Amino acid sequence: GDMIDRLSEDMVRRASDLFQFSIPVYLCLGNHDLTAEDSLDQWLKVAPEFFPGGHPEYLLDTPDGVVYVMPNHWCATPYYWGEVQDPQFSSDQHNVFNDALTATSKDMQVFVTHSPVFGLPPAQTLLPEPLHEPAGAFSNTIGNLTAAHPGIRCVLGAHNHMNMHVEKTKVHYVTVSAFVESPF
Repeated sequence: GDMIDRLSEDMVRRASDLFQFSIPVYLCLGNHDLTAEDSLDQWLKVAPEFFPGGHPEYLLDTPDGVVYVMPNHWCATPYYWGEVQDPQFSSDQHNVFNDALTATSKDMQVFVTHSPVFGLPPAQTLLPEPLHEPAGAFSNTIGNLTAAHPGIRCVLGAHNHMNMHVEKTKVHYVTVSAFVESPF
């Protein structure tokens, strides 16, 4: 996510031009990709190659397992980030997710969203509390999702611009900084 800093048709077109490689490149929309109320429409119109099947939620079925990508929403308006940072999924997203899992016989092994599930642990920061914890009930939502689908072994996120690894209930929760950011 956050392939661009602020949405404009020109920025989406530039991203589409820059990310043309010999391998597929897909996008899990992040908050900076969603700064206009019609963000999703613009992405799908200008850069549909980033979204398998033409949808922001998609399943990648590989010989080794399944990856499911589901960008979180930031407020009640789907696929829009205004000033609120309350990561959440809509009931429609949950339904599409369950339908996708029903359509495959493989266990899903990796779940990808944009928001981190946990804050950066004190062991990594030496601060007394976790740093940059997600707002609201997002951690519980993801915990319920992984409990309902025990094949999930990894939840990938980003957003906080920090590298993190937390293991809880046999699930690895990982966030990564941007390619352009130093990992230390």
